[in-house]
Amino acid sequence: MNEKRKLIQRDKIAMYLAAHPGATNVEITADCYISSSSKRLSEMWQRGLIRKERCTVNKYGEKVHPFVRYYNAEVEA
Repeated sequence: MNEKRKLIQRDKIAMYLAAHPGATNVEITADCYISSSSKRLSEMWQRGLIRKERCTVNKYGEKVHPFVRYYNAEVEA
């Protein structure tokens, strides 16, 4: 049989980060239709598949409450 393999949440997140480096948890949750991506992101980070960067400035240059941006681990900082 030639069944298509259903993408698991980690696959969706990895593909999303490849296309959108520096994505936040909120962006990943909304765009990947994952109700809570925090658990998957934590697992991926512990396995060394992604890296995270703590930020205090948003994309508009405004200083905000600290948040985290996620990147593929293979991509250089």
